[in-house]
Amino acid sequence: MSEKIEIKLDQDSQKGEFSLFVNDKPAGEMTFIYKEKNVIDVDHTGVNPELKGLGLGKHLMEELIKFAKENDLKVIPSCPYVKIMIERNIDYQQVLYSK
Repeated sequence: MSEKIEIKLDQDSQKGEFSLFVNDKPAGEMTFIYKEKNVIDVDHTGVNPELKGLGLGKHLMEELIKFAKENDLKVIPSCPYVKIMIERNIDYQQVLYSK
């Protein structure tokens, strides 16, 4: 049986949230705030406890990277999960913010 995974983005000029749904049920989220015009600080990633360990955080991470690339954004990884994922994946490092 395959799971239907969907991610929705809700944002305004100051902050945003990627909401993860599995089979149309809320399953997790990733939040960020705009620090500058083209810089976002990702401050939280969470997956519902009963779904941890299934690799769902990676779907949020891939959506974040796609969003950052499409919108010419740089990412400050305040969230420990995002920081580790960027360190481990050279493709993700393209969007890493540096002063």
